Amino acid sequence: MPADPRVGQLLDETYRIVRLLGRGGMGAVYEATQEPLGRRVALKLITGAVDPVSVARFRREAQSAAQLGHPNIVPVTDYREPPGGEPFLVMDLLPGRSLAEELRARGRLPAAEVRAIARQVLDALAAAHAAGVVHRDIKPANLMLVPVAGLSDVVKVLDFGVAHIDGQARVTQDGALVGTPRYMAPEQAFGGAVDARVDLYALGATLFHALTGRPPFDVPTVAAALVALRESPAPAVSSIVATGDRRLDEAVARCLAKDPAARFSDAESMRAFLEPDVRPQVPVAAPRRTGDTAPRSAVATAPRRRTSWTGLGVFAFVVA
Repeated sequence: MPADPRVGQLLDETYRIVRLLGRGGMGAVYEATQEPLGRRVALKLITGAVDPVSVARFRREAQSAAQLGHPNIVPVTDYREPPGGEPFLVMDLLPGRSLAEELRARGRLPAAEVRAIARQVLDALAAAHAAGVVHRDIKPANLMLVPVAGLSDVVKVLDFGVAHIDGQARVTQDGALVGTPRYMAPEQAFGGAVDARVDLYALGATLFHALTGRPPFDVPTVAAALVALRESPAPAVSSIVATGDRRLDEAVARCLAKDPAARFSDAESMRAFLEPDVRPQVPVAAPRRTGDTAPRSAVATAPRRRTSWTGLGVFAFVVA
């Protein structure tokens, strides 16, 4: 493999690129060093043409993740558009691997592990939705499993590159398919109204994959996935594997309803269904300050834990 020409470059007199960590359709993520501090970070750059639409989407990704401040969302710590240079965003550098990598290694996961993942993703989504942010691309590749000594993995939600923020103009081009079809809600795929329930559908498809070892519509092409999404009901988890957790199976089935009205109304409702004896954590949208472009969020739980990890961004799938 030829050497990456970016390795060794110093961006905006601050970040020295060390090595490529991953590449996708919309961006590439590098390990870099923040030279004044000697801090290791993850740095994401746009791949392909840098045009006003891609820059606006990239800026929105940074804005969405930075405003949320939640322990289950990878924080963006810096965003720059250097004069004459390419825009880039900076994240903490996380150990661990994505849920997609975990599933490739293990096939499927026990119900108890899937429940733990669901609980943390629902906490992240509740905070995002309270702040008016819909992720629109929840999938195994966008969930990072971060090991913590003596504890279960901490789940971090990645990649707000195609997020929708209430009150802001859309940056997606007309006719573009935004998201990943095998995990995408029907209304998102076919141009319907998009709200928080599309994230719950995508979470249900992700949990289905984690429990069974395959997505709900396990087909070889995007076109076939869209046909199945429109015409076929999602199979029941129990038709593929016995999880021993009927309530989790029911929650997944409800998430995968084609009619948004048949799904859970929000992340807190799904969390309450999965854990009826646990007092819910209530997300609260913080007051908007003068100059804010979108509402910030706070979560009425324990204080946010400090962390030095960084996010290995995985990339949104956009089909023109």
